[in-house]
Amino acid sequence: MNFDFESLYQKFNDPKHISPDPLELVHEYTNPLDQEIIALVVSSLSYGTVAQIIKSSRKIMAIMGKTPHQFLMGTNEQDWTKRLTSFQHRWHTGQDINSLLMALKKAYGENPSLLDLFLKGSHKNDENILPALTHFIVKIKELAPVALRNNLLADPASGSACKRLHMFLRWMVRHDKVDLGIWRVIPASKLLFPVDTHIHQISLALGLTTRQQADLKTVLAITAAFKKINPKDPVRYDFCLSRLGIKKDMTTKQLREDLLRLA
Repeated sequence: MNFDFESLYQKFNDPKHISPDPLELVHEYTNPLDQEIIALVVSSLSYGTVAQIIKSSRKIMAIMGKTPHQFLMGTNEQDWTKRLTSFQHRWHTGQDINSLLMALKKAYGENPSLLDLFLKGSHKNDENILPALTHFIVKIKELAPVALRNNLLADPASGSACKRLHMFLRWMVRHDKVDLGIWRVIPASKLLFPVDTHIHQISLALGLTTRQQADLKTVLAITAAFKKINPKDPVRYDFCLSRLGIKKDMTTKQLREDLLRLA
């Protein structure tokens, strides 16, 4: 693949390019505990238009205030349950968010941070982040008082792409001018590429994969392709590629031309 991804990365690795993106909401906090809470909530809601995602996320942020961790640990659950009654983000309701927040509160009761919980499922010889992520999601779902639907927190063991979860991990693990990198104890080399329809279409056009279904096998294939370019940081180019507007029926030639214009 003869494309200078690094030039594209250098152009967009700048805080001024973050908006509009759900990640901009996480940057509004400075405490790592607050950041990891907001990152998981916001990434879980990251489907639909960016405007919808930000609007819905801000409703939850308004309830939790400037210190989400203190809010979770110091607020009576009945208080936030009432305030979430009318919440709706497409097919997710306040009950879904309430269950997630209760699970996170219990997780913090057992662990100093979500990172500590995540690391309990991590092993030095793991080829990638998948075993630790699977353990992390299983545990959070076990802690939820009402079953968390897979379309809020995907099941990493199901073979699906789990785009939102891998995006969450990109935010947490990578450190540059865009991603926060508050979980830097985890090697960026173990991250898997967040693959949605947008990235899948780009990857097909650029010959990074031939797989037609955006599932886990495709995620592994795309990650492997980017590992050949940057073994230590295969997810490095996710954000800059997300800045590329994809049009319906765009040809490979048009896509390449747009990439060259961006770079």
